[in-house]
Amino acid sequence: MPAFPYRIARTAIAERGAVEELSRGQLTVLTSTLAALAQQPELETFLGLILKCIAEQLATHSAGLWLRDEDGSGRMFIDYDNGKLKPGPMSEHPGALQPAVKNFLQVSGARLVAGGMAYLVDDIYARQELEPLWGYFRQRHIKGLLMVPLKFGETQIGSISIRIVEDRPFSEAELELAVALTQQAALAIQLRRLADSAQRAAVAQERNRLAREIHDTLAQGFTGVILHLEAAEAALTVRPRETSAAIERAKLLARQSLAEARRSVMALRPAALDGVDLSQALPRLIDGAALGPEVRVAFSVVGEKHALDPNAEANLLRIAQEAVNNARKHAAASELQVTLAYDRGSVCLSVADNGRGFDPHSVNVGAGGFGFVSMQERADAMSAQLAVVSSPGTGTRVTVTLGEKAVT
Repeated sequence: MPAFPYRIARTAIAERGAVEELSRGQLTVLTSTLAALAQQPELETFLGLILKCIAEQLATHSAGLWLRDEDGSGRMFIDYDNGKLKPGPMSEHPGALQPAVKNFLQVSGARLVAGGMAYLVDDIYARQELEPLWGYFRQRHIKGLLMVPLKFGETQIGSISIRIVEDRPFSEAELELAVALTQQAALAIQLRRLADSAQRAAVAQERNRLAREIHDTLAQGFTGVILHLEAAEAALTVRPRETSAAIERAKLLARQSLAEARRSVMALRPAALDGVDLSQALPRLIDGAALGPEVRVAFSVVGEKHALDPNAEANLLRIAQEAVNNARKHAAASELQVTLAYDRGSVCLSVADNGRGFDPHSVNVGAGGFGFVSMQERADAMSAQLAVVSSPGTGTRVTVTLGEKAVT
């Protein structure tokens, strides 16, 4: 029997073995990089690993990772050159500090490869728009470029540019590996951006929390101190006993405000709730509000009391404090009714006054209306319904209703 068919079969087996070996090697590379991503290393370290893997698998000496700026230009983030990783600004690439190619992913004449997932420029010296890079390319014997877009969904956030140093065709497996590794890089970048965004949101939320706490504790507390001291000053010569009592109340309120300031920063429960529940804390709050003897205050608890979530209690207390202080400062009310109503599946707090009232739609947040914003934010934080009902001449009623989630 002729040996020719046997040689063909042996060659086919060898080629198939080579393909299988290549596939196993590529699978190992993908698995190792995914493991590195799962361990959440520094972004720069992970992206450097991706560049190194791509360069080694495609048998080239250099590659760069570019991020897209808002104007469409490319900013080098990491450069891999002859086994060394450098941050973009430290790279010798001429586009590292000032991008040399404005729309670097749309080089004219680049042909699509890897099923349209990458661009290949076979001869960079035939592309006039790449002329600013020719000197750099010649020094490194670079002949072509393979550019793989960094995409997250449909959004392009940059590219990985692989510099080709020899005339050889890339197999589909090699191109697919480069695309897969680039997609891992895009995922890592997007995860970092999402984490940064979440951190900014958390900082903003904490800033708002502190602003609410300062407004609801320090500002209100020191307003009370001022009112007590003014009352003491007015009674200084004609009613000395009232003067002494007003000064004592001012000193007590100042101490309480100082304690609240310390607790607010640490996000602890208000001092008024230490060792008591909301139904016991509300009368204390009313007593310390410096409403004056001309204001008649009625406080009532309706229904059978049950435990509330501590954060809900704290927020309800602050909303009541804001409503009571608004009645004192703005309403010129002579009567105030505070009601805490417990139902089987809900809790309702109501603060009503018979003051001058106002149009809720005309409140200017930038000119003293922050208290209403604070109340709404606190209601939202505990998934409660806040209603402010008022009109000129008819008084004001603030109502907060919590559902079953607030009941422990």
